[in-house]
Amino acid sequence: MDGVLAMWCEDENALTWLETETSSMTSPIPGTALAVIRQSELKKKLKAGLLIHTRITDSKTLHKVLCAQNPWYKVDSWQCYDMSKVVHLILGIPEDQRQTIMDRDRRVAHMTRSGYIRFFTPEDVTTAEPNQVVVSEMTATPGPSTSAPQPGPSRMEASSPLMCVEEISDEDGELRSPDASS
Repeated sequence: MDGVLAMWCEDENALTWLETETSSMTSPIPGTALAVIRQSELKKKLKAGLLIHTRITDSKTLHKVLCAQNPWYKVDSWQCYDMSKVVHLILGIPEDQRQTIMDRDRRVAHMTRSGYIRFFTPEDVTTAEPNQVVVSEMTATPGPSTSAPQPGPSRMEASSPLMCVEEISDEDGELRSPDASS
């Protein structure tokens, strides 16, 4: 879905009128069609955040990279609600993917690093203890995380002509990697 307009119909006549009018309209987005879908038929999404360190600022390019580097997730079904310059994405992830994400300690591969998904749910599943051993196709050795926010710029950032305009607040400690000690 590229866009949504929520509407409520008073009765069946209003719904029939809406479906008829919508089917006769041309979509403003080439290659797409307008549709009326009942809210009860929509798949529920988990609201989640993903903080990754990247220079890719185009959401479509970033989506392609995440799809290619994370074949174990159905990234193509994720919906990006918002994206900032620091590349903190607010995502909608289908609920049926929660366990797969938790089984991989909420890690998402991106370029040569990892990011971590944070779920924004009432039960806050991100506080669950991650597995102690990191298993990947390249190594089965547990090690310290290199993707957690660290004080100061990296060597690459220090030598880069680009400057970070925004800072990331981690007051609640939720952005730390599972391996970071409190």
